[in-house]
Amino acid sequence: MRQRASVVVLCAACAASTARADDVHLSGGHVIEGKVVRDADRVTIEMESGRITLSADSVERIERRESSVEHFERAYAALRPDDVRARLALANYCREHGMQARERSLLREVIERAPDHAEARTRLGYVKSEGTWITREDQYRAQGMVQVDGVWMSRDKALELTRLREQARAAQRERERAEAALEAERLALRKQQLELELEQKRRESVRRSPLPPMYGGYVYGPGFCAPGERCRDGHTWSAPPAQRTQPFPINGVRDPRDTSFPLNGVRDPHDFLRTR
Repeated sequence: MRQRASVVVLCAACAASTARADDVHLSGGHVIEGKVVRDADRVTIEMESGRITLSADSVERIERRESSVEHFERAYAALRPDDVRARLALANYCREHGMQARERSLLREVIERAPDHAEARTRLGYVKSEGTWITREDQYRAQGMVQVDGVWMSRDKALELTRLREQARAAQRERERAEAALEAERLALRKQQLELELEQKRRESVRRSPLPPMYGGYVYGPGFCAPGERCRDGHTWSAPPAQRTQPFPINGVRDPRDTSFPLNGVRDPHDFLRTR
């Protein structure tokens, strides 16, 4: 409603004065009906439901005409003090134009001048009981009825309705507790599933990781060569001579000729790389 638009100056001489009732066209396309008061860069609109104040740049144009509010004020000022029919007609006009407060005010003026006016009494909510006009609420209370959420009903029905509502609230609370327990169980199962998945991924990563290359870890003395390789003298090593010094292990690696040397799925333990 405060969209920027070019200000259309319609009445420069009526600043800070009350204009006739108008249709106020706003920049966003909305139309507000009411009495306009313009003061510098502010526009105040008086309506049946109250008044609002807008910035002048949010007003696109103002179309002057007699509104329902101004028509009411003009017609009400012309009423004669005891004219019941004219007040009832003006009350009908207010009902047709959504001015309920003014309508009820006129109807009360009608019954002040004509206490037994049936139409005015009925429209104000009165009923006739034993020759006396009473409000419909008083009639219901006299019949032992109570009002629940704007509806009049017997006390038994009101008690039954209260009982059913309490049952519904209890069932709702029980349903919420069950849903909360189910959600907690679901979260616990999800946590357990995630832990199992992580453990499975860890085991899979260990299984797929390549084994480190295995070296003989032996240092052979002069004239020796690694098993299965050709020595410098042109001979192929088949077994170390008994009279020569045996190879010694490094870092605690066991002698591959030991029959208890674990293979564990690796290559032939005699197929070592040269270490010298």
